Amino acid sequence: MTAKQRFTVYGNCQASALAGQLLSHPGFAARYEYVALEPCFLVSEDTITRWVVDNKDQLDLLVAQHLNPGWRGSPAWDVATVARSLRTSGRLLRYADIYFRGVNPALVYPKTFARPKHCDYIDLISLTLAAHGFTDAQVCAAIHEEENLLQPDEVDAAMDLAEAELARREAGLEVQASRQIGELCRTLPAFHTFNHPSNAALDLVAQAVLTATGVARDSSVGLTTELLHTVHVPLPASLRAAYRRWGVGAAALPHGMVRLERGEQVDLPGYFTIALASLAAQGPQALLQELALQKQDRVSGVVIRAIERSLCNRLALSPAVLTEIGRLNSAGISPDFLLTKADPQAVGFMVDLLGVVRQMLLPRLTGGAFSVLDLGAKSGAGSELMGYLGQSASFSKLKFGITCADIDPTFVDYCRAKHPHVEYLNADVFQAGRQWDIVLCSHVVEHVPNPIDFVRRLRLIARQYVVLAFPYVEDPAKLIQGHVHSLGHDFLRALAPSRYEIYDGMFWSQSLCCIAVIDVRP
Repeated sequence: MTAKQRFTVYGNCQASALAGQLLSHPGFAARYEYVALEPCFLVSEDTITRWVVDNKDQLDLLVAQHLNPGWRGSPAWDVATVARSLRTSGRLLRYADIYFRGVNPALVYPKTFARPKHCDYIDLISLTLAAHGFTDAQVCAAIHEEENLLQPDEVDAAMDLAEAELARREAGLEVQASRQIGELCRTLPAFHTFNHPSNAALDLVAQAVLTATGVARDSSVGLTTELLHTVHVPLPASLRAAYRRWGVGAAALPHGMVRLERGEQVDLPGYFTIALASLAAQGPQALLQELALQKQDRVSGVVIRAIERSLCNRLALSPAVLTEIGRLNSAGISPDFLLTKADPQAVGFMVDLLGVVRQMLLPRLTGGAFSVLDLGAKSGAGSELMGYLGQSASFSKLKFGITCADIDPTFVDYCRAKHPHVEYLNADVFQAGRQWDIVLCSHVVEHVPNPIDFVRRLRLIARQYVVLAFPYVEDPAKLIQGHVHSLGHDFLRALAPSRYEIYDGMFWSQSLCCIAVIDVRP
């Protein structure tokens, strides 16, 4: 009986699965005996060095994934080193790293940080939301399930680019399968993620190896279990729609529970909860950097922009505002705080002020347009409301030209992106050499060291009225962060306002509020 020839498959996690696929063919199994070798990313330098020594000049066939020389910092893991195990008459058959992003272009390897623990890829839906500061797994899941997230031409382009990339990587190698894999991926989901090929995709590589070794393929071979099925992520709805367009039945499309590296199964929101938490650990600056680099990729860039479009539509934001939200998040201002707390509060405070304008000032401010300074405007949300209601074409009896100002530059770009028709002055208004008909100062005076002197300076830049809003008799022992005064009766008397109102504010719960109107007209 003729002794079997010895072979191994060297590469990533696909290697052992490919060996199993080859051995499933009786003709190959009758000729070759498998010599086990750990995957290239797991085997230690000592182990692989010892393996090469123990098997030197003993192998007849080495099927190896093409790896860049020195890829782990030492030649010990190089294919050329492992090839020392080949006899003089032995053959080296190299194949490309088999992954196919067209099958799920929302998944990709991270470029700037280590792969997450729950899986070895990142999901661009999670990355895009996390980089902009959004952490709602339900929103991620909803975007994942949008059938029009990626348009048909975008899906087709992703498939074409994935096939071209695989062909580029296998150029000059002995094993060629990119064209067949490209065709296969348009007839069934041939990858569990993008880097875990199904048995059907592995079999195409195995067929090329069988042909190269002169072994006839047994068409009756059919594996009952997937050799690589550790990770299983449902396809985005837009990809499922593309497969249906290509004639693939819905039953063949992965959808439902997600299987992670650790083996647990979770539903789609559960998967995104894990993914978002893993990304959050990287920090906002790192996520913005990763997002910027992924956007430069031809496939990832299309996917990220589609996700951003969806997010903008959901939040009624422009892409420019979404970009600024991401920048603010990296500076420690979360979009949740900005969009659901700070901005609504600023709008609520302006609603209070507009009520005073109507009740106290309207009889004296009739006709014409008035210049208004909203000092300490932060994000400009309140200024936007007043400008919107008092725009020149409105039915309002009072027309307002709004300037919002803040000496802090944090919100300048955000305000200019979100409220482009509102002038934003990032300067010391007392040095600007300008005056306004009305100067509004809402919930600012309690922050300044010398409130009386501050109000005196406000009077100098107002032509007609200064309108102040502030917490009234806030508990001195419980001042919130940033407040340096509890303003009450003495402060109000010192203002000598023409009108004032003390009320229970809807957007302030620590105390009552006060609005005081100071008439500075000659």
